[in-house]
Amino acid sequence: YEAGWLSGEQNFIFFLLGLAGGLLSPYIHNTRYWWAVLPGGFLMVGALIWLLNSMIDLSPGLSHFLLFFGFSLTFFYLYLIPEDRSAFRWAAYSGVGTFLVGLFFLYFRSYEKTSKIAVSLFLIGVGSFLLIRSLRRKTAASAE
Repeated sequence: YEAGWLSGEQNFIFFLLGLAGGLLSPYIHNTRYWWAVLPGGFLMVGALIWLLNSMIDLSPGLSHFLLFFGFSLTFFYLYLIPEDRSAFRWAAYSGVGTFLVGLFFLYFRSYEKTSKIAVSLFLIGVGSFLLIRSLRRKTAASAE
């Protein structure tokens, strides 16, 4: 069945959003079911990127970056849920990993120079931050 005012692709997007809502409902009713955030969040992100891509013609690199950025937000949400974050430290590592995969898609699959420059500047900034932080720790340890 196809609604007259929606295309087949838009029907599928709403189907994915409904499926994501159904998968998220156990978590919404009881936060002990945190595992439901992963499939529900991934389906929601996929549907929203598909919807955005049907409205605006995104480059392959940008659409893949947005997809993996949304996946990383899902993992970061899981990391931020509990009071004791040590049990969900794996979610932070997974979030960083999927974000980096998205950056690589943006860098290698994008045809625009601005996205390549932005990714390069971001990686230089992160590397500088990590270098400065390690140098501060080293000087603080040697001062003690």
